[in-house]
Amino acid sequence: MSQPLILKVYASIAGASEGLADELREAVQDAVHADESPAETVTEDGPLVLVSFEGLYFPVEEAAGCIKRHLTRETTGKMDVLDLENWTITRFTLQGGFMQERSGSLNNALDFNGF
Repeated sequence: MSQPLILKVYASIAGASEGLADELREAVQDAVHADESPAETVTEDGPLVLVSFEGLYFPVEEAAGCIKRHLTRETTGKMDVLDLENWTITRFTLQGGFMQERSGSLNNALDFNGF
């Protein structure tokens, strides 16, 4: 019997300083499933660092800290944390060297997409 998913975390980050992907992999290594590796959760696609996670626990604050340490003026992107237990979405928006955090109900998820 599989465990229920409580958290979904997706990120797409461009223009961060070198080493972000490695630091994120280290931060999430205890959160990934036994049959996965941090390299599957945090990937690189050219200049993009991508995070794709679904599970019970994710070190959100630690991951946000990693991202903050690697921000540059050219950094753009976002990290979305969907908490299915509390029915909330938290979006970390990256722009111009800054990170902004916003939270709301998953019922209003389209508000986070600019619609």
